[in-house]
Amino acid sequence: MSTSPARGTSANDKMASALASFDGFSDAEVNAICASLPPGSKHGELSEILAAWTRIAVPDHLLHEPYTESKKRNARLKAVAQASKSLNAALASLSETDVAMIVNQMADERGRRSYDAMRAERSRLQDQLFDLRDHLPVLSQAATDLQVPIRHHNPPNRTAFLVLSDFAAIFSYVSGLPATRRTVSGREGEGEDTGPFFKFLCAVWPPLFGDGDTGLSAALKKWATYSKAKGGGSYFIDNFLMSRPRT
Repeated sequence: MSTSPARGTSANDKMASALASFDGFSDAEVNAICASLPPGSKHGELSEILAAWTRIAVPDHLLHEPYTESKKRNARLKAVAQASKSLNAALASLSETDVAMIVNQMADERGRRSYDAMRAERSRLQDQLFDLRDHLPVLSQAATDLQVPIRHHNPPNRTAFLVLSDFAAIFSYVSGLPATRRTVSGREGEGEDTGPFFKFLCAVWPPLFGDGDTGLSAALKKWATYSKAKGGGSYFIDNFLMSRPRT
């Protein structure tokens, strides 16, 4: 049983916290998930698949940094990249006289010494200044390359997106049907989620995140929209099948 996250935490953080305390599906939960599948599904393989998902996919998903942290890191890296680029441009604009004056002032700031010691210090400081100028473009490019393209790769609730992508792949494999979001049409219940994939998720969701199917419809709607616009998918089933011993 997972503990309740503090108020003010994001939906992703709450789901990640619940997933971190998840230790596998019980026999009763596996049976309920099997019962939710359409007739003709590969029920016999489901228990092994769910155990492998818990063992392999859950730890992997918990390694993914939350969206908010990625956004903050991008801001820090962007500041470094911009500052490095600006400083490099400023240093490149210096004349030889400017460099000599700066080096002399830096040597003086470190205290008066003998002529030979000051000369050696000026030479060392000038070399360091030139080295800095050489390294700043590399630093700026590295800080730029490390920035994650959040809008393209990172849905706001990454935990829900990764879990739903995995179980979409699992559903398609065991049922042979496409994992698509369907909604009720007509006046009564219009817009509500329905269909075989949703029925399957209604059995999967509570053991993972508790509190019945709360949050499932909202997460499924965002998953379907994001997957259609940006792409998605899961390699879990392919990796699972490849890892199984050949008979």
